[in-house]
Amino acid sequence: MSESEAEVEGLKHLTAAEVKQLEACIETKGGQFKLALTRPVEVGKTTYTELTFRAMTGRDLRNLPVGGTAKLGDYVAIAAGMATEPAAVFDALTPKDTSRVIEVVGFFVGHS
Repeated sequence: MSESEAEVEGLKHLTAAEVKQLEACIETKGGQFKLALTRPVEVGKTTYTELTFRAMTGRDLRNLPVGGTAKLGDYVAIAAGMATEPAAVFDALTPKDTSRVIEVVGFFVGHS
């Protein structure tokens, strides 16, 4: 998938290579997806340069409101639950990285 194809699907913040990795994660049981951060995040004494997500399951969607009432924070909370990093890391992300995380969750919802 080219970068322009990713944009056609509405993925403005993820690269074509990242989309390909997401697709592979979904196809592989127990697969993981790593998202490099555009700016490192420091939480406590640890610096994070990437986030690691497992493939989405139905459990991740339990608390997602239905009927168009979901907030951005709902998607960030889902992402934090799918990640190996502590939830506090997600609170410290830049707006750009937060947008990328939301696109990851949206991709999983639409393709899992």
